[in-house]
This record gives sequence, C-alpha cells and structure tokens, in this order.
Amino acid sequence: MNKPKKKMIGICAALFLGVVVAWFIYALLHPLPREYYIFQDIDECENLIPSDQADAHIDRYDTPDQDKSLKGLPYDRFFGMSFESSSLEYEIFAYEFEDADSALKYFVNVTGKNYEERLPLDEEDENILLSASSGMLQYQVVVVCRNRAYLLTAPNRYADEINELLGNTFSQEIS
Repeated sequence: MNKPKKKMIGICAALFLGVVVAWFIYALLHPLPREYYIFQDIDECENLIPSDQADAHIDRYDTPDQDKSLKGLPYDRFFGMSFESSSLEYEIFAYEFEDADSALKYFVNVTGKNYEERLPLDEEDENILLSASSGMLQYQVVVVCRNRAYLLTAPNRYADEINELLGNTFSQEIS
C-alpha cells in the first residue's frame, strides 16, 4: 500500500474515533431524563400549541398519514403536529387507541421491541411502556399507558427542552 493511501486511512480512522469520543462525552454530559409524562386525555396535546405563535411554524395534522408506525392500527382519537421555532423543533403523533392491545402494538411498531407475547393484555394490565433514545442527531421518546400513546421526535439538541415541555403539558408522570 502506498503512503497516500495509508495516510488517508489514518485520517479517516482518526476522524471516526473523534466522532465516537465526542458522542460518548456528549452522552455522559447529557443523560436521558428519569421522568416522562403522558396525557390523561388527548386534549392536553392542544396545550403544546403556544398562544404566541409569532416565532413558530406549526403544521397541525388532520390525519396520521405521516406516521409510518401506525400501520393501520385502530384508534379513537389522534393529535399530530410538527413544531418549529428559533428555540425548539419537534414532531409528535399522539393517540387514544381503541384498546391497550393496539397501543402495545404501536409501541412495537415504533421501537421494534418484541412485546407481542404479552397479547392479549389483561384488563388490569396498566400497559406502561417507555422508550427514549438519543442518537447523534435525533432524540426520540415513545410513551404508552393503557390505550394512550405518543411518539415524539426532535433534533438531539432539544432533548432537555422537550422533556421540560412535556412535563409542563402532560398531567401523568411515568417513571
């Protein structure tokens, strides 16, 4: 192998290692929160829309067509929107499903985790599921409680603001 190729491989390896180290340091300095929240009634999602919208671009969804994880699951009520301002950006899909089984299936669709062996759920099963992940670019949180569920995605840099917003908006804490 000639010297320019060895030098290029060394530079690429060093850059890759630098990115990995930077992401690891960021993850250590910005851990995921310990408390998460969900709405007790989907109407609470309306409170995500600020009264002062001068700086915000809000795209309220009439249908969940943009949610690729729904995959035809039956739901009673839906709230969805994309929000962008100079200080915050996210997209949310929230549902009151017909039953807790559908909410659990939605969680499986979003996360890929295998919980289907729990189906059908008992009437007493609270069906509380939580998945939060923070990658290099994107933050995602999925929360399910009984027949209620939401999926929120945002750029990673807004994770703290998102969790504060959800804690101030939704009335039920999930630990």
